[in-house]
Amino acid sequence: ASDGELPLPDIADDVFGARVREAAESTRRVLLAVALSGGVTSLELAGAVDPLAMEDAVAGGLVVVERGHVRPAHPMLAAAARKQASAAERQALHRELASAATDRISKARHLAIATTSPDADLASFVATAADLAASHGRVWEAVTLGQQALRLTPPGHAADADRVLALAQYHQAAGDLKRLTELLRARLTELPPGRLRAHACLLLTVGSDVDVEAAEGLVSQ
Repeated sequence: ASDGELPLPDIADDVFGARVREAAESTRRVLLAVALSGGVTSLELAGAVDPLAMEDAVAGGLVVVERGHVRPAHPMLAAAARKQASAAERQALHRELASAATDRISKARHLAIATTSPDADLASFVATAADLAASHGRVWEAVTLGQQALRLTPPGHAADADRVLALAQYHQAAGDLKRLTELLRARLTELPPGRLRAHACLLLTVGSDVDVEAAEGLVSQ
């Protein structure tokens, strides 16, 4: 599913998909914006969609406002909105949500998702946001942003190795040793010998069946 969200089962599409299709275009856009955001505030949403359409979406039971934040009235409504929107529509809305975002972490996420090609400046911005998320204990957001930062880093860029290691550390903080192992096994020999590879090997011994002696051999390869 788009953006790592829930897919829409066919049986649910009969009910929730039909409800979204019947809504006005401006109201569907509000629902899509909320579906793409996760915890968006009323103020931020008003900066990306028509405030009157937002009122209609609330009145129509598509979204709910709770303590200043807006969420879909049902997860399957959000899934239906994402399914019915084109990739171009989702990307354009992510860019508008990024402009309206007051949180650096949310802004980085929206910008990253809206960008399909490597971009060194954006990768740096997203990597900084990932580190900020990790420092605030928002480990799963750190993982997501770390993955995006690595994806957006141009091939051969000097920051690539650091971002591989940063993502591995986010996986460790999230307790996802499987993905930590998969990442480092795939990228270990690309890391320059020395401090970064040594650190990567130590992380790898925590998350896999690679023993310390084998890891030490990889450091100098």
